[in-house]
Amino acid sequence: MPNAYFSRDHKIAERRMYANKVASARANLIIIFAFTIINIILLATGSFNYFLISASIPYYIANLGMLVCGKYPPEIYADGLEGTKILEPSAFPIFLVIALLISLVYLLLWIFSKKKTDFCLKLALVAIILDTLGMFVLLGISFDSIIDIIFHVYIIWSLFTGIKANKSLLALPADEIVMEEGEGYITVDPVAPTAEEAATEEPDSVQTPADEISTNTEE
Repeated sequence: MPNAYFSRDHKIAERRMYANKVASARANLIIIFAFTIINIILLATGSFNYFLISASIPYYIANLGMLVCGKYPPEIYADGLEGTKILEPSAFPIFLVIALLISLVYLLLWIFSKKKTDFCLKLALVAIILDTLGMFVLLGISFDSIIDIIFHVYIIWSLFTGIKANKSLLALPADEIVMEEGEGYITVDPVAPTAEEAATEEPDSVQTPADEISTNTEE
């Protein structure tokens, strides 16, 4: 009996570990979306505050729109950037919409990853890798961008481990252990026997009317 309890606790702990890794990977998607939107809003309102937990490409698109549409203060253009104002300020909302739509991808991946976990986490991994490559192309590797790089590497690692954990979770044999979702568990239903397995099972003994007559006669 102690071995049975140990086995049960081990299975629960294993499932909890995998489920928590998947949940952490999913949570990072909504965090990226939230802080990217906040950074874009701060930029559009003239604030130079910036949260590092953010996707880079949407922010740089909004930043480019600010620059070419002359939305920055005049002193920003004093150092040879006057020629960068090639569009009217009225064109800035186009850049803003593009940036917001790209940011929306992370929100949609978070929403749909609840049911399409494997596909959405893989797509999110591709998205953040492309975002990281875009950051390297635009900023290069410098001391100023080191924290951004660390954040992107962490997100890539989180999504990669989440994908592996989800695969391991699905590979675990289903049993009758029921775990609560609110505590990082998942609910696992017992696997129903296939048609072939049901056909090979020996049927339970059924008492026929003849058996009943024989039994009554003996009595």
